[in-house]
Amino acid sequence: MVRRAAAQPSVARAAWFSVRVAAANASVAIVLGTLAANALVRQGRIRARAGCELLLAAPLVIPDVIIGLSLLLLFVAMQHTIGWPDGADSPPSPSAPSMSQSSYARDPPRLTDP
Repeated sequence: MVRRAAAQPSVARAAWFSVRVAAANASVAIVLGTLAANALVRQGRIRARAGCELLLAAPLVIPDVIIGLSLLLLFVAMQHTIGWPDGADSPPSPSAPSMSQSSYARDPPRLTDP
């Protein structure tokens, strides 16, 4: 099945395009990340340091926030359609803390030593 799909020119073009986009994005991210890290470490005190650190840590936090919001929307939709979860009538499930907490959301990584 994979060979048949790979033999189609449109699939091969799409795969090659994905590889090129990924390589370009990785290259730009490496260059920009290296320049940002170098500026934050070597420049000492700069005014926008906290903002820069926040922007650099954002890709680590945003996916977890999106997953949390998606789970919230899923549970709200399930409650409206099938009545589960009951909400305030039932205690929280044991897995709720593990689904709502993230290692990065509580303590984002610092770029410098405190």
